[in-house]
Amino acid sequence: MSGVTSPSNLIADRYRTLFKIGQAIKLSDFQLHEAIPLLEGLEEVVTQPQTILSHIIHWTRGQPFLTQKLCHLVVQVALESYKGTTTIPNGTEGYWYWVEQLVRSRIIQHWEFQDEPEHLRTIRDRLLFDKHKAGKLLKIYQRVLQVEELKNRNPLDNLIPADNSEEQIELLLSSLVKNYKGYLRVKNPIYQSIFTPQWVSRQL
Repeated sequence: MSGVTSPSNLIADRYRTLFKIGQAIKLSDFQLHEAIPLLEGLEEVVTQPQTILSHIIHWTRGQPFLTQKLCHLVVQVALESYKGTTTIPNGTEGYWYWVEQLVRSRIIQHWEFQDEPEHLRTIRDRLLFDKHKAGKLLKIYQRVLQVEELKNRNPLDNLIPADNSEEQIELLLSSLVKNYKGYLRVKNPIYQSIFTPQWVSRQL
């Protein structure tokens, strides 16, 4: 299933990882308070772990795989900073910028080559696998993207109602979009930054 993983699948040496989570994490999109078990790993390497985690949730919107992967990347890069190979800024604003740069450099940029363990390519392949359906799915998603771009000006206009059609269900199963209060919305900023209008146009 797209979007399902555990910290043990993300980290090769489970005996040395800082993420020694002692309780199960519900693998549905979670809110910040539901991701608290991930703080244990962050507390070992950053001075404001809750701030970092809130920035992570902003980017992932609680998508389990991406949230855990990004936490792991924070630990990985933080450990690099101890070796003098990178620098972590201080303060809330500095952390916000640092997490954004981490997302862009380690996940979004060249995503097809950095997508390990595979997640984003699975979403792409699910969208494009059936050539007879791909065009319909992409056009629905294209409309969702258009609404996202306009939402700041007309937040309630032109939203696409979730109608449980075969195409919408397939799109929802891809994990690229979610049913938010009866309307289709892009699931998180990471997906929106990768599967852009330009990307959709190239596939159509």
